[in-house]
Amino acid sequence: MEQQEQNPRHVRARVLRIDPAARTVTPANDTWETAREWIGADLLERVGCGAGADLWIDEEGMLVAEPDLWVLGGEQLLAGRGVLVGGVGGEWCDLPIPAEVAAGAVAWLPERMRSRAREIAGGMRPVAVAWDEAGMQELARMQREHQGRVELLAVASEPATLGGAE
Repeated sequence: MEQQEQNPRHVRARVLRIDPAARTVTPANDTWETAREWIGADLLERVGCGAGADLWIDEEGMLVAEPDLWVLGGEQLLAGRGVLVGGVGGEWCDLPIPAEVAAGAVAWLPERMRSRAREIAGGMRPVAVAWDEAGMQELARMQREHQGRVELLAVASEPATLGGAE
């Protein structure tokens, strides 16, 4: 009997759903397709998180007028809903780290910091620099400056906790 290969977009895995508008981190069982529908995006972007975990978010999340921003791992400013899942070579699998540990990497921005966070996020949009040594130095300087601003937001943020299963 010939074995059929399973469509990777229909592989179900244990994940964490991150919803910054509701300020919740909730365990769920999703496929890539159900995650995309829950996030509410046509295009998803993969953010490699290390430890065999990937975060999938709306590729255009930073482009909305007033994005729901949050911080991952104390250093990444992200926008909109996300799904944290196990990822090996881009494959969708169960989250390999305890849900409580993964939820601890998520932080919410306090209300008083949201407008400043949106200003910082606005500075993340692509810029043109010359493809020479001076341009690369300018780009590196801009990245260091941006990273410092995100780290300051992370210090002021409130840690998320794991919610109940849906």
